[in-house]
Amino acid sequence: MSIVVKTDWGWIGVRATDRGIARVVLPCRRRADALSEIAPARSPSPSGRGEGEGVAVRLEKRAISLLADYFRTGRMDWNLPLDLGGATDFEKVVWQAARGIPPGSVVTYGEMARRIGKPGAARAVGRALGRNPVPVAVPCHRIVGANGRLTGFSAPGGVELKARLIFHERAYGRE
Repeated sequence: MSIVVKTDWGWIGVRATDRGIARVVLPCRRRADALSEIAPARSPSPSGRGEGEGVAVRLEKRAISLLADYFRTGRMDWNLPLDLGGATDFEKVVWQAARGIPPGSVVTYGEMARRIGKPGAARAVGRALGRNPVPVAVPCHRIVGANGRLTGFSAPGGVELKARLIFHERAYGRE
C-alpha cells in the first residue's frame, strides 16, 4: 500500500506494512515523481493482505497527517512504528541516534559517529543516512558536514531541501 498527497511544499508519500512505516517521500514537484519514489524496491510483505492491509492503511493515513502538520508547523511528534526491514544493524543504530537530535538543531557526521561509539566513521554514518527510507521520521536532514556545511541529502530537492527543513524547524518548530 502507499499514499501520495499534495501539500504546500509539494507531493509527499508514505508506504507502510502491517509492522510500520517503511518509506517516506519528501516533497516532489510532480505527483508522478512522488509515486515513482514511493514504489517498493521489492515486493510487499506477504502479510499485506486481510487485517494487515487495514493496519498499513491506518498507519499511512496517520503518517500523512503527521507529515502534513510538520510541513505546516515545523513540529513533529513521530509516534508511529517504523518497518526498517532490510537495514543493517549499523544503519539502525545511526538512525536511532539521529532521532535524538532536537528539531532545528544540527550535528556533524563526525559528532554522530562519536555519539554511536564509532569515532572516525563519519563517512559510514553519511552512507547510512543516505539509505534512510523514512526521512523526517528519522531526521537525517539534521546532520551536516564539518564546520556546519550542508552536504549529502539524497531526498528530492537535495541540499536545498535540507536547508529549508532546518530553517523551517528553527523558525516554526520550536515550542
